[in-house]
Amino acid sequence: MNALVTGNQRNRSLHTICASLLIHPLLKASGSGSIVFISSVAGVVSCSVGSIYGATKRAISQMARNLACE
Repeated sequence: MNALVTGNQRNRSLHTICASLLIHPLLKASGSGSIVFISSVAGVVSCSVGSIYGATKRAISQMARNLACE
C-alpha cells in the first residue's frame, strides 16, 4: 500500500479547496450557483490506494457538505 501523496495529487486537492473557498462568498452573495466536487469512493470505504489519498477525498466530501450548510 502506498501512503504517499504525489505532488500532483496534493496540488489538485489544494486547488480544489482554495478555489471553493474563494468562490463560495460570491455564490452566496448572488443567491444562487453551484460548486461541483468530484471525489472518489476511496473517501467512503477502505481501499488499497493509500490512507492519505482516502483522507483527502473524504475531506473534500465533508467540505462540500459544510459549504452547503453555510
